[in-house]
Amino acid sequence: KSIMEQKLKYANLEEKKKIKEKINHLEGEIQRVLKKTSGLPPPDFSANPIPCYFNSGCCGYTNGLTALEIESEEIRLIKWEKENYYRRILQAGNLKEIIFQTKHQDQ
Repeated sequence: KSIMEQKLKYANLEEKKKIKEKINHLEGEIQRVLKKTSGLPPPDFSANPIPCYFNSGCCGYTNGLTALEIESEEIRLIKWEKENYYRRILQAGNLKEIIFQTKHQDQ
């Protein structure tokens, strides 16, 4: 159960009304975002010319999860697909090169 649903269980009538209004508002926001982003293509991870964005890599989805792997001098953003436990590399790079490019991107 969500935090809001747990609060709702123990709230008085006035609090319950406010919590229900908040839940309805948030559900509406979720639906607006889903409609707005429906059909959009996924981001192109290969198009980043220089490292300009940090992704912690750790995120859960309904169809799997993403994580960062660091091995020797390589860092990889990977996705583990829920179905068949398939591991897919979304992006990979050499840590030394990434650090160098980041430090010297304005030069």
